[in-house]
Amino acid sequence: MDNRVIIPITMKKTRKIFLAIGILLLVLMISVFGVDKLVADILSVGLGFFLLMFIYFLNHVFLTYGWRVLIMYPLGLKGFFKLLIARIAGDSTTVINAAAGAAGDPIKALYIKDTVPLNTGLASVFLDRIVHSIGNLLIILTGVVLAAFLLGIPFWAVIAAAVVIIGGIFYGISYISKKKNFLIHVVNSLPQFVQKKFITRKRRSSLKKIDKEFSHIFSSKDNLNHFYISIIMHYLPVMLSGAFEVYFIMKFISVSNLSFINALFIYLFGLVVSIILPFIPLNLVISEGSYAAACSYFGYGPSVGVSIGFIRRARALSWSFIGIGFLLYAGLLKKETTPEEKKKKRK
Repeated sequence: MDNRVIIPITMKKTRKIFLAIGILLLVLMISVFGVDKLVADILSVGLGFFLLMFIYFLNHVFLTYGWRVLIMYPLGLKGFFKLLIARIAGDSTTVINAAAGAAGDPIKALYIKDTVPLNTGLASVFLDRIVHSIGNLLIILTGVVLAAFLLGIPFWAVIAAAVVIIGGIFYGISYISKKKNFLIHVVNSLPQFVQKKFITRKRRSSLKKIDKEFSHIFSSKDNLNHFYISIIMHYLPVMLSGAFEVYFIMKFISVSNLSFINALFIYLFGLVVSIILPFIPLNLVISEGSYAAACSYFGYGPSVGVSIGFIRRARALSWSFIGIGFLLYAGLLKKETTPEEKKKKRK
């Protein structure tokens, strides 16, 4: 007879475990490289921090335009401004970890429901998430090409990566554009027990409505061009804003022999590592460790990478707090009430 006790580990518990591991490793990293150097680097940024904030404000504007072109609904300047606020508010969830970005997508659709019909909004944010993934793949490909020149990666490996990534992107776009009721098809491919538990008749009916909006972007060549414009907005501005941020941070902390190409590679290396390892909340240690490794390769020293990670984290948290402020103002963040509290309110 097996008397072992099996302790169920939920996602929430797993997240707490990874968070604890991340904090311990981060404290260890800081103790190794020194607190004084880190604090001095952070203070040396000074008012330059507002420049870093502005760079990512521009990034939000470009990403909002990339989202706007996917919405086949009339929107003026006021509507675009609301989309921008919804984007900042929804993206505030990405500070949790790289994989949590999708959690903010329904929030964006809810935020703009007074301006854009809910089904149209949900379809647009779903498409926007697909486009964002394609943008990340193109950024990774750029990193591979850059690594070929900086690290001496064989040319055949670059060609192979380009064929796989670009071929995969075009195949995916072709498959989605030709597949009718794409969302329903995705749902039907889920295991039966998942469908029975989560996909009710009402939800399936809602998905069909969203599917109609979703397929509209692929209904004509002109609409499809909007999709490609959105990909560009999720590729170039995102990559350049990240590279410029790293470049200016290194400039602020007086790094010698600084070059924009090196800053671009440091950013790309950190992004690729965070995409590969998205399970640690807040990307603790992942960001700092990847930047430290890249900076060591270029001879800047690992402590510079740790400082870059902390300063970028501070900027991300600042924008996250602004986004959460928008959510609170809109009433989309509410305190959870327990069953006991609900009973008291009824009385």
